[in-house]
Amino acid sequence: MAEQKDKAKGVIKEKMGRFTGDEEMESEGRQERTEERTKEKVEEARDKLKGVTEGLKEKFKREDS
Repeated sequence: MAEQKDKAKGVIKEKMGRFTGDEEMESEGRQERTEERTKEKVEEARDKLKGVTEGLKEKFKREDS
């Protein structure tokens, strides 16, 4: 939930910067959104890798038995 909040904050900051002509604020908002997307992708990759690792562990356990 915190990720969505931070992502929304970045979007708002970016749009406010664009609306007011504040390039620094717009850039900060874009950066915050990018950071949150990157965190999401890393978490997704970690979850997939964990699933693969667990699957391999189970496979080797069965072969050892």
